[in-house]
Amino acid sequence: MFRRRLPSPGSLELDSLGIRRPRDPETWVLSIALVAGLLFIALVYTGAVLGRGKPSSHVVATPVVTTAPPPAQPAPLTPPKRSQPTVVIKATRGDCWVSTRAGSSSGKVIFEGVLRRGRSLITHDARVWVRFGSSANVDVTVNGRRRTIPVGTVDVVL
Repeated sequence: MFRRRLPSPGSLELDSLGIRRPRDPETWVLSIALVAGLLFIALVYTGAVLGRGKPSSHVVATPVVTTAPPPAQPAPLTPPKRSQPTVVIKATRGDCWVSTRAGSSSGKVIFEGVLRRGRSLITHDARVWVRFGSSANVDVTVNGRRRTIPVGTVDVVL
């Protein structure tokens, strides 16, 4: 139906560099459209056109480095006060998608996103509901004690 014949050698002209170029403008338009299409596909693939290459506006967990200064004087003999609960989720073996909420699955969102390898998430809520996308990649501690989490995509209350 739409058969196009290849140009005969006489329909091509040599430019100043000795390269054969077609004479008809239709071939030029198709060539430019093909190059533009390939460029667009490359940009979509890399995420530059659809905005996937830009950083997201979500909260990003940062690595936590803590150093305690040496005590200036001996600790008092009174019993220590009950401190705030501390939940630490650290992506030690790889990236893990994490959703944390205060109290339960319908509570206020504390953090939701990908916890990149080497990064930690710390929260001081008394009760935390967490959904892990790949729990095998994270280590979880509650008040300094390591907690074992089932492997896979799981929901846990800490």
